[in-house]
Amino acid sequence: MLKGFTWNMDKYIMARGFRQENMLLTREIAERIFQIDPAPPKMENLNHYILAALEKKDLQYFSFFLHQYEPRLNRVIRGALAQDADIRYDPELLMDMKMNCVHMMLKKLETYDPSNGAAFTTYIYHNIFDAIRECQMRKECWTFDKLSYYKRVRTAAWMLNNLQNPIEEYIKRFGCTRKTAEKIMRAARTIRNRKEYLITDENGDVVNEVGEDHFWNYAEVLQKRVHVSAVRKAFYQLTTEEQYYLEARNAICMTCGKVELLRKRKTFDQLGDTFEFTTANGAEKAYHRAVDRLARILAEDNAIRIVTVRQKEVSRKKKKIAAATYEYQADCDGEWGEIQFDFEAGTTEIVRLADWDTTISNVYAKKAIEIILESYKTKLPKETTEAFGRD
Repeated sequence: MLKGFTWNMDKYIMARGFRQENMLLTREIAERIFQIDPAPPKMENLNHYILAALEKKDLQYFSFFLHQYEPRLNRVIRGALAQDADIRYDPELLMDMKMNCVHMMLKKLETYDPSNGAAFTTYIYHNIFDAIRECQMRKECWTFDKLSYYKRVRTAAWMLNNLQNPIEEYIKRFGCTRKTAEKIMRAARTIRNRKEYLITDENGDVVNEVGEDHFWNYAEVLQKRVHVSAVRKAFYQLTTEEQYYLEARNAICMTCGKVELLRKRKTFDQLGDTFEFTTANGAEKAYHRAVDRLARILAEDNAIRIVTVRQKEVSRKKKKIAAATYEYQADCDGEWGEIQFDFEAGTTEIVRLADWDTTISNVYAKKAIEIILESYKTKLPKETTEAFGRD
């Protein structure tokens, strides 16, 4: 516990209680382990709990923060696991990751300075993923000495699978020697995954155990299967009608993986006839709603990013838009950030980062700026949402 802080939860109990079924922790309990009863007092936003904890040196407020923050933390962990095609995570793994994240949060609480203007959730953004990666690293059959090396191997895996000249790009990104880059690439290609196979008889009784060293392409596991499994998982959360729109309009079959020529896709007129819309416009709107819902599910699983921008204020000079203020939100969740545009001077200013935006690279803010500057050439939007990749 932090030096000089108290952590008294005598007036609260675990909302779900802690039980085990067949000696195994249940997923329901693992996902709600930080929920308390009675519910903590409501505050204006999550950061107020952190500020209260620091001001009063009372970690009871940190528990209140965890109570409110837990659903987001669960989504982040699910997304991290989906990226490794490990969607069916077990409760013990989830608990391990969550407790590792909490341990990290308490460490970062000591160094958090609210006067810098960033919310605590923004301050710990990268560390959350590091805490999750640490747990994943410990699960690997291949031993890694450092988290930094493990992360670089993951980066190399992505490059191997997505870039034409991965070694050159790796050297450019990390400023290392060719020898180091080649070493990392070899590690990404040759990591082993040791699996145990049980041979059973016709009654299902185990008659033999076989340990198999199965070589696999690390890049493929970390990337190819990621995208396929993440999209398929999200796709099957849609309604039957939404699934039909996406498959028919894009000439694909999610079940068998078949992709037809784009000219064979159904027109909106044809889709309208299928679902008895009077016009193609109704079918087009339904299709875009299905796309939007799919994107939101993928964002919740951290497979893609989504930025939403909405107009807050516009000023004009001689009927021409001279400046504008926009708010933006990352992945349809959390507090909105704010960006000011001076079109006359050709400048932009990030006034406030949105929750979940990255403190160094500001990927969501930069995407929001790109959207508005591109729209300014034609017509500024009142509100718009756009999905983009995580690489």
